[in-house]
Amino acid sequence: MNPTVAKILQTHGVAPEAFTTGEAVGVLIGSVPGAVALPLWRGLRTVHADTRVWPVIRGEVSRTYEGSDEDPPEILKRVPTGAIRDLLRERVDEQVEMLARIAPAFRGGDAAMSLEVLARRVDESGINVIGGKRDSTPDPWPERPRRAEVELISTRDILTRELHETISFALVAEAEPFEVPAYLGFGGWNDCPEPELQVAVLREWERAYGAVPVCVTGDVLECVVARPPQSEDEAFSLAAEQWIFCDDIVGQGTQSVRRLAMEIWRSSQWFFWWD
Repeated sequence: MNPTVAKILQTHGVAPEAFTTGEAVGVLIGSVPGAVALPLWRGLRTVHADTRVWPVIRGEVSRTYEGSDEDPPEILKRVPTGAIRDLLRERVDEQVEMLARIAPAFRGGDAAMSLEVLARRVDESGINVIGGKRDSTPDPWPERPRRAEVELISTRDILTRELHETISFALVAEAEPFEVPAYLGFGGWNDCPEPELQVAVLREWERAYGAVPVCVTGDVLECVVARPPQSEDEAFSLAAEQWIFCDDIVGQGTQSVRRLAMEIWRSSQWFFWWD
C-alpha cells in the first residue's frame, strides 16, 4: 500500500491491513466507520495527484456489490471519445423512441430538436408526474444557489437518515477519478449505461464542472462538484444531460427536468440511481 495512503488511513483510525485485494487488479477493499467515510475520502482525494489512488465510498458494508467481471483495461479500451452530447446521442434517440411509443404527442417529432427542447416538451407533457397531472404553476427559480454541506445518501439509512455504522470503502490504484466505473465494473444492467459510457460521461463532466465520483454502490453513483452551473440555462442544459444519462432521477425522482435543474443549482453534489 502507498505509504501516504496508509498514513491517512491511520490518521482516521483505520488500519491499513484491514484492506484486502478486490476482484479487479489494483483495487483494495476494506471497511471504515460511517462517521469516518467522508472525511477519509476527502483526505485521500487531496493527495491523489501524488498517490494515484482514488478513494470510493461503497455504501453499507452488509451489502454485496457485484460488478462486471471483465478486466478494467479491456473496458477502458472501449471508452468512446467526443463531446457529451455526442456520447449521449444514442440514449437520446432511445428516449425519443420510447416517448413516441407511450405518448401520442411525441409521435412524428422533429429528430433534430435540441436536447433542451425535448426536455421542456417532456416537462410540459407531465409524462413524468406521478398521476400524470401536469404542474401548471411551476416553482419559481431560486434567486441564488444554496451550496449545502455534502450529505451522501449512500452513507445513511434511507429511513432514519442516520449514518451506517460501517461503510465499505475502496482504494483504486493508478486510476483517474472518471475511470472508477471501469475498475468497479459498474453499469450495464437494465437502463444503467455500460461502464465504458459511464467513464466517458464522467470524463466530460469532470472537464466541464470538476465533477468526480465519491460513492459507487450496487445501483447508485454520487459525485461532488467543484464548479457547479452558474446560470439557470446552464443548470437546465446539464439537467437535460443527466436525465438522459439516468432517467430514474426524473421519472422516479424530481418528476421534471426543471426541478432536477433546480436541485443541481442548489447543490454541489449529484446523485444517480438506476432501478
